[in-house]
Amino acid sequence: MTLRALNRLRNADVVVHDRLVGTEVLDQMPLKAQRVDVGKGGLVDRALAQQGVHTLQDDGIAFEAVPRMTAASGC
Repeated sequence: MTLRALNRLRNADVVVHDRLVGTEVLDQMPLKAQRVDVGKGGLVDRALAQQGVHTLQDDGIAFEAVPRMTAASGC
C-alpha cells in the first residue's frame, strides 16, 4: 500500500472495497468509518434490494481514486 493510500484510509469516513481487500488493510480504518463491500455480491445485493446503484461519475460527485500497490509492483 502506498503512503498516500494509507493516509487516506486512516482519515476516511467511508471506505468502499471489494472482497480482495485484506483485514489487515481494513483494520487501518477509523472505527467510526463505514465499510461498504461493493464486490459483485455487494452490488447485486443492493440492486436486488432496489437500492440505487450508480457510479460517482454518473452522479457528478467529485472523488479521488487513490491507487494501491499491485501484486506485480510488490514483486
